[in-house]
Formats: sequence, structure tokens, C-alpha cells
Amino acid sequence: MVGLADDNDHNSGAGVPLLHDDHHIRLSNENDNDDDGNYDADYENDPSDYPDGRNEDYYDEEFGEFEERQPFTSKLEIIGWCIYSWAAEPFIVSVVGTYVPVLLEQIARDNGVKFSDKISPCNGAHNPTIPIPDPPNAPPDEVISSAASSIMSMFAIRDILDPSNTSPPSSQPHEDFDDNICVLPLLGGRIYIDSASYALYTFSISVLVQTIVVISMSGAADRGSHRKQLLIFFGIFGGISTMFYWTVKPDGYYMASILAIFANSAFGGVNVCGNSFLSVLVNNYEKLRSYYLPPNPTNEQVQQKLNLRGEISSRISGLGAALGYISALIVQIGTMLIILHIKNSTNTSGIGGGDPSISPPTTPPPPSPPHPGPQPSYIWPIKLVIGFVGLWWLIFQIPIMILLKSRPSPELKLRHTVGLSFLIL
Repeated sequence: MVGLADDNDHNSGAGVPLLHDDHHIRLSNENDNDDDGNYDADYENDPSDYPDGRNEDYYDEEFGEFEERQPFTSKLEIIGWCIYSWAAEPFIVSVVGTYVPVLLEQIARDNGVKFSDKISPCNGAHNPTIPIPDPPNAPPDEVISSAASSIMSMFAIRDILDPSNTSPPSSQPHEDFDDNICVLPLLGGRIYIDSASYALYTFSISVLVQTIVVISMSGAADRGSHRKQLLIFFGIFGGISTMFYWTVKPDGYYMASILAIFANSAFGGVNVCGNSFLSVLVNNYEKLRSYYLPPNPTNEQVQQKLNLRGEISSRISGLGAALGYISALIVQIGTMLIILHIKNSTNTSGIGGGDPSISPPTTPPPPSPPHPGPQPSYIWPIKLVIGFVGLWWLIFQIPIMILLKSRPSPELKLRHTVGLSFLIL
């Protein structure tokens, strides 16, 4: 339904004719007018007037934004958008929520030393391929981190509050609980952190990096035709970063942390691009685009269209979330079965925990050569399933490439992007 706007719809000073179409106002160009200055209706329907193949911009009075007239959203596009959640959701559930914290803590403990002397390895059998760090030159009070100090205080309070503890608190020497604390030397032994807090520090840094990445690219994701490219880029980058856990060595706690930071930041970028894609799919949904509003709609009519838009958005986003949860459940169960199968087939214990101190006492094995070479790592099943999740994330970028379309929108100038980023910060 297309009709010329009334005189009271025109800007009084500019005299620019406006065209209503489903409550969108088309901004007239100079070419719309013939030699007499009158509106040329044939211009709108002539494809040759648009050499780039796109229609003119429309201004949405409801939502206060420009949008180009594009094809209706297809079912394949909706499926492609849902697959992004199907591909990425297992990462946050299985990798971030389950396996990487266990892996980081175990690697930190395998490479850590006891807090009491900063020399003795935390585990009874030290990996011969990992050198024992030299004792620190500075006094312990100067090199101990705040995290280890907090752990010491926690153990002291626990001993005081323990009902079975009948001796005075002052008679409890620090060495009793110092030996239970495992610290990881960083930066050549200049800093020591509690091995149990290593995963917490890693994910804290990853959230900071993720915030910077999201703020930096949010303008490009919301405006322009870069949504699909950014979505696929971050998906591929996150999948490859997760797969690189296959290469982490027993002493590779630095690499394990860096990969966690990279992958978690990529997941944040994927979510930003996916959410921005949702609004584009909803705005071009056929039922919403076909909903006609008169030139001067009432509040009730506008509210009805807003409600329709919300229903469509909820339906699409709900489908994507449901598929993401199903995918996460499938991958979580599959990875657990893989670990259990490896544990049963190799008849090993402590997968995931890896603390020999909690194992029942056994007869010590016969002495082995001083340096038998690299020992098999009991954390490799965890690395295996983490890499499998990354492979899952990477493979499902293929249907996203095929099904999703790059839908353009008005470009956002650089000064607006920078200003918005600083405003958010």
C-alpha cells in the first residue's frame, strides 16, 4: 500500500516529499522529481535506477532507525541462525563450565610446589620432564600472593571453628596447613598463586578481554553488512582455539590459559553477532513487514505491531536457545561417555582430579630409571574431549556459511563507533 503523504507530514522548511509504506517513510532523492519538480512515480518501480541492486532506504518511525528494503526472511535463514547456537552452546557448558577449570587446576597442581618451602612438588611423584623451581631469594612474606594469604586465613579459621579441634588456636603451627597449600610459581618464581585459584584468575582475565572485544566490534556487528563475516570469523577462531588444547603439554599452563582467554573472547563475539542478526531477521519477517499501519496510527495500532514483533522475536530466539541447550546436552553426555570409556579401558583413576594423595595406599612400584622419558599424562582424556568440543564448534560453521545471508544495513561512521565505545566504557 503506497500513497503520498499529506501536506502536514512534510517538513515545512525543506519541502521534501515523503512516501508512506507500511509506516515507513521513504526519503525522496533528487532523481525522484521530474523537470517540473513533481514526484515521478515510475522511478520507484524501475530497477535500472538502482545499479547496485538495492532499494532505497526507509526510515522506521517506530524504532527510529533506517533499514533497507530487503527480501523477506526465509526459513533457511532462521535455521542457519539457530545453528549458530547449536554450534557454540556446547563450548560454554562443556568447556568453560566443566573441563577447562579442572584441566587448569590440575596442570597448576602438577607444576606447583608446596607453600612451606617453595621447592617440594605438590604431587608425590614429580614429572621428570618438569624442572623443580629454585627457592625464591625473597622472604616468603614478600612473594606470597594475596590469593595464597586468603587460603591460609581460611584454613586457620577452619581449624578454629572445627568442633573436633580441642587444642588452642595459638598452638596450631602454620606448617600444619602450609603443606596442604599448593602454589604455582609464575614469572620465574617472582609471583606465587594458589593452584586452586589458577582457573579463576584465567577466566577473570578472559572476561576482561572479552569485554574489550565485544565493545570494540559491537558497532560493526549492529551496522553494516559485516554481521555474517564476523559471526563466522569468531566461530572459526573459537573452534580452532579450543581444538589447540590437544597440543597442551603437561607443563603448558601458560598455553592452557591463553587458549581459554582466546576461546572465551571468541564466544563473546559470536553472541554479539548472533543477537544483532536476530533483529535483522525479525524486522524482515514477512508477517511483520506485511502488517500495515496507516499514516497516522493510533497508539493501540502501534502497540499491536510492537507486540507482533515481540512474538516473532521470542519465537525465533526460543527456537535457537532450545537447539543450543539440546546440543549442549548431547555433547556433555558424549564427552562424559568418552572419558568413562577411556578410564575403564586403561584402568586408571583420578581422571579430572589427578591427586594421588586421595588414592588408597598401594605397594610402591619397583624403582625406575632416573629419567625414563616423558610420562603419559592422565589429563589427556580431558584434553581430548575439550578438543572434540572445538571440532564440533568448527564443523557447524559450514551450514552457517551456506544458510545465512549477508543483509546490509546503513553504515555507522567511525566517529560514532568510537564515541559509543567510550560511552559504554
